[in-house]
Amino acid sequence: MASINHHLLLAAAAAVLLLAAAATATASRVTVTSLANTTSSSVAALGSSGIIAGGRAANASANTTAAAEPTVYEMLGKYGFPPGILPAGAQGYTLDAGDGSFQVTLPGDCVVDVQGYKLRYRSNIYGNVRAGSIDGLDGVSVKIAIVWVGIHDVEADGGDVTFHAGAISKSSPADGFQTSPSCHNNYYLDYFKSNTADNSTSPSSPSADPTAYDMLQRFGFPVGILPQGVQGYKLGDDGSSFEVYLAGDCEFRVAKKYVLHYSSRVAGQIAAGSITSLEGVKVKEAFTWLRISEVDVDGDNIKLHVGLITATVAADQLTVSPQCN
Repeated sequence: MASINHHLLLAAAAAVLLLAAAATATASRVTVTSLANTTSSSVAALGSSGIIAGGRAANASANTTAAAEPTVYEMLGKYGFPPGILPAGAQGYTLDAGDGSFQVTLPGDCVVDVQGYKLRYRSNIYGNVRAGSIDGLDGVSVKIAIVWVGIHDVEADGGDVTFHAGAISKSSPADGFQTSPSCHNNYYLDYFKSNTADNSTSPSSPSADPTAYDMLQRFGFPVGILPQGVQGYKLGDDGSSFEVYLAGDCEFRVAKKYVLHYSSRVAGQIAAGSITSLEGVKVKEAFTWLRISEVDVDGDNIKLHVGLITATVAADQLTVSPQCN
């Protein structure tokens, strides 16, 4: 009798262990299945206590499918913004779903024309986003007259998108931002640096290194804004400050009406379609030499800014570098 009871106890124990193992296996399958079916909304929920990087919740399981990851343009839509407030080609983003702080990465600086305005985007854009509002924006500016003014806030409300730049606010229909614009001057400064060794080159350098004239074209300028005979140039570590060296002072005529004077050293700040803080270039007005402080690309024209005066030259008149007189 004792032997029978002993066997019954062993059988009961084995049954309990089998039931426990089956329950554990079932629970594991439910967990895996629920992660495999995670939608983009639940990915965002998973990241609510962490960082969403490139559309992926950093603390989500590796079983989350890549197809569920929202792009930066889709994330804009989740916050009530049309995708066209960002140019095409964004490489990635990070978003803290807790406080709304974000960073968007572009391949390089970018200039676009939107709704009659010229906007400039830096390669890294920062700010804070919540439903219908972006504030603390850094890295986006709009050109007003001859000055670039930073856009610090963007709002989406009632079918309009409103941009705030300093004391100026401008509203435009959201329908005009349904498609992300392409950069007409989009450059990859890291690539330039990797091909310029010590960030200096000259016309006699190997063909793998871009010349000063090549660099002008990559930033959207025609080569003819520089005279022939450039000896070399330097592009700063910030990717925008530059120096160009000529054999000596140089004068030449542009568009048959403007006489320009270049010093042997020309310096300034360059970005896509824009040169600012220019030093070493002057234009002759009557009997006076006036300093050119800024040069911009405006469609098919090049604009030279001298104080409050702007002179316009057709870009096709600057396709060849002039000789110094």
